Amino acid sequence: MSKFNSTKGIEQETIRKIAHPALGEIYCLNEPETRMVLDEIFVDKLYFREGIFILPGDIVFDVGANIGVFTLCAAQHGAEVYAYEPIPATFGLLQQNIHLHGYDKTAQAINIGLSDRAEDKIMFHYPTVADPVSVRVISREVPVRTDGARRGTGVPLQPLRDWSLSRPHASRLTS
Repeated sequence: MSKFNSTKGIEQETIRKIAHPALGEIYCLNEPETRMVLDEIFVDKLYFREGIFILPGDIVFDVGANIGVFTLCAAQHGAEVYAYEPIPATFGLLQQNIHLHGYDKTAQAINIGLSDRAEDKIMFHYPTVADPVSVRVISREVPVRTDGARRGTGVPLQPLRDWSLSRPHASRLTS
């Protein structure tokens, strides 16, 4: 495992580069959470139950893509991927992971959250907590503060209908 510090943004966070047999190397902020998601997708195949599968040429929307584990999985299957991630720190790693795996032409990272309307919200994320639900959205005005494990970040939310696809007709939609 290699470590380096990100100099993007106000705070420095420790970024780790870890390896998984089914995916290879991946950058992450939270190794236990990343390993859990890697196992859910590649070992337990939890994302591919109830007849869900991805075929080459499918269009996949990875909403709340985080660092891109599922984005990379879908791209491995030959899908065209639109990965939406509003948190700046994890969005940066999403971009790095897409590039690391050479999916720059098939996976598009978009730095917004999706909602039913355009607005700005504060999202609290917990990058050092090993919790599968590590992001919380606050729908009212609250002061942004940082306290140890929690970070509040103002993020733009936009409706999906505002984003046009390079191919307007998809035969399947997988989320």
